Order: sequence, then structure tokens, then C-alpha cells
Amino acid sequence: MSDRIDLSGFADPWLVGYDAHGIQELITASNRPLAMLGASGTITRFDGYAAATATVSVFAGGGRGVELLDGPDAAAARCRLLEAHYAEQTFGGPLSTAAVPLDRRDEAGSLLWLRQRLKLLADAARPPGRGYLAAYTRKSDQCADCGGYQAVYESQQRDARGERICPRCHAMTQRGRLASDSAGEEIQSLLDLVPDGQYVAALSLDGNNLGAFFEELRTLDDTRRASGALKQVFSDAHAAASRAIEGRHVSLATGGDDIRLFLPQFLVLRYLDVLIPELERRAAALAARPPFRDRFDRFGVGVGVVLADAHLPAKRLMEHAHDLEQSAKRHCRLKGPRSAIDFAVLTAGDASRIEPSLRRGGREPLGFGEPWVRAIREAAALARVPSSQRSLLFDEPADDCHEFGNQWRYQVARHAEWQAWYDAIGRDWRDAKAVVRDRPRAHHLDLLHFLAPDPRAAASTTAR
Repeated sequence: MSDRIDLSGFADPWLVGYDAHGIQELITASNRPLAMLGASGTITRFDGYAAATATVSVFAGGGRGVELLDGPDAAAARCRLLEAHYAEQTFGGPLSTAAVPLDRRDEAGSLLWLRQRLKLLADAARPPGRGYLAAYTRKSDQCADCGGYQAVYESQQRDARGERICPRCHAMTQRGRLASDSAGEEIQSLLDLVPDGQYVAALSLDGNNLGAFFEELRTLDDTRRASGALKQVFSDAHAAASRAIEGRHVSLATGGDDIRLFLPQFLVLRYLDVLIPELERRAAALAARPPFRDRFDRFGVGVGVVLADAHLPAKRLMEHAHDLEQSAKRHCRLKGPRSAIDFAVLTAGDASRIEPSLRRGGREPLGFGEPWVRAIREAAALARVPSSQRSLLFDEPADDCHEFGNQWRYQVARHAEWQAWYDAIGRDWRDAKAVVRDRPRAHHLDLLHFLAPDPRAAASTTAR
């Protein structure tokens, strides 16, 4: 597809835009990885359908798109067709569409008008239509997978014991099975993704300031060129990081500039250590090309990661990861790092109260680069200290708490392991003030979970 759009054949050009709502809720409605894969693939296939059937597709990805048609009647008919097709494929999912005339002399103004109309329509998007999903009236009729709609089909999940699921979950599971390879098909739940005793990680990532970047684009050609290039950047970077972890994840990515997936806790560092540098490097390479010129040399992303028991609902974990992603993006905007990571570890006591405010100590996200590398190195040194000696750190007291300061200095003075920790991070454990100021913090305790070993490697070592 050429980057340039030829308007010569349009007597009365109109722009049509679409924006799907509740994509995250659709994808994580079921706790089954196969259904998540199917829902994610449904969004991707809809974008593909829209691009393939459009008169001219400016861009299509992530449940959003802009097209070019000739005349208001054709534009209105296209809006109705897109809404009907999306509702059919998602079992009533809401899709906003809008159409505006294109001013050939002011393409930027027409694009802005289209975006504003889609924003106004977002709040008025219709709910899922009747005839697709009927709410259950008895508890026994509740879908065993999503818990939200009436069960109709027998579940095909292993050990389901006669459970039933709704038409949407049934369809998404079937689509996920078609989209997955033989290994992925064996993953029946998040519990199958992680080894016994380990956490699952929910990861949510998004590019910084991309909305503002697209709003600055002046032409349809620039919009098409930028959308295609950024989609390729994210796709290629994710593919490289996926290879680094041997594909051991359940990806919920739907295209565009966001990545969401579940993976075992011991693979998070390996994935991020490939993904973020690849994203930054590939995006920076665009800075020398229009329309990216002088805009992408400092491109970065915000990342949110939640580690938790795999029994918890996938929807809640991904929502929390998304909140942390937004926190990381704010950190980039206010403090200046290209990319940042915010993370949380949900212990058993946190399981029923997933809120960003639960993060111990009110700490800030970590900028990817030296702050992140230093924190990982310090956490690795902390791992060599017996867990029985870390209990004082969990309350995260203030630095000027004299009682804690005296207790902590005594702890360090009598344990060689703590003295080795300070030596490892380049701090003087003999300095009474520094020993309290430079002690391990809550994020070090959380990062210990990211340093969990690969059980397969441990088993291989034991076997030898």
C-alpha cells in the first residue's frame, strides 16, 4: 500500500472514522488464555476487514481506523456496515463511527473535526445489543468463564465438570484455538502458564505522547505513513522480545502502539530487557524521516507490571497493570526519562483490594536505564541476605524515625550479610546516617520476585 493517497478520483471526499470501546474488557472477559487469544484476534481481524473493504484506508489498527469515501451517502452507509460487522463479530460490542466532509485545503482541520466527533460519540455508544447476549436470571445459568452472561454451551475446558459457558466465550475460545499453535492450545488457564508456586505477571505498555503526535499531523498521507511505521515498530520489537522468552506468554496485543500480555514472573526482566531497547532504537531510527523528523529521538514507553497469584481474575490484573502503566507515563512526562516502569506485587492479603494506592511506601516508578539497572542490581544483592533478616523493611518507616534507625543500625552492625549488601551497592555501612538513608526500600523487596529463577533451568541443574 502506497503512503500517498490520491484524491483525484473523489468528487466529494468524506472521512469515516471508527473507534471500538471496551476492548480490554472484551479481551479479559474470560479467564481462559484461549478465549483471550480469540478475543484479541477478533479485534485484529475486524481491523483487517475494515482495511480490506474500505474504498481507501488511511489506517486501521487497535480497534481504531480512518477511511476515505466519496459522498455523504456512501459515508453513512459505511458507518452502518462497520457497526453491524463489529457487533456481529464481538457479540454486540459497541463501536462508535463518525463521518465528516474532507476539506482538500485543510486536511488537518478535517481530521481534527473527525476526532472530536468520535470523542463526543464515545460516551453515547450503545450497549451490547439484545439478541447477542442475554443476562442470566439464575445463578446456575451464569457463564462459568466470564460470569457475566447466560450459559448456553458446554465448556470444553479440561476438568470443567459439566460447566457451561455463554455464546461469546464459546466463540472466542474456538477462535483462540484456531489462532494458537499446538503448545498454546495446551494452556487452558493462567495456572497452566506459570509453574507451581510462582506468580503470573500482567504487563501493559503504551507509547508516550503518541496522541499528541498524531494530532499534530497535517495530512492524510502523513497519518497513513506514521500509523504504518509505528505499528511495525511495536510489532517487530514485541516479536524480538517474544523470541527471547521462547514465546512463553499469552499476548493480548491488538495492534497499534499498545502491548498487553501475561507471562511467568521469572521472564519479565528478560522480556523487558529486549523489548524496551528495541522499541527505543527502532523509533529513534524514524526520527530522520518525515513525518517523525525531530520528534522521535526521545521516544519512550510507559510500562505497568503486576505480579500476582494466577487464580486472580485476568481482567482485574490487567486493569491494575494499566493503572500502573499510566503512572509510568506520568513519571516520564514529569521527570523526563524516555521510558519508565511501575510495578506491584500482590500478596495474598492484597488479593481482594487491587488498587494502585496499595503500593508500599508511595515510591515513584523507575526510569528504564540506569535507575532500573541499579535497582535490579541492588535487589540481586538483597537476595543474598536471609529472608529472616528483612522483616524490619516491610513497614517502610520514615528516615527520621529514631527508633527504627537504632534498630536498623544494630541489625547491620551484627550481620555480615547486611554489611556485604552495603559493600555491593557501594555504600559505607559504618556511616550512621548513610546506613539508614541508603537501606533497601520497598521496591527492592518487590523486585526480588522478578529475580525468581527459571524452574526449568533449576530442574535441569538438579538432574545433572
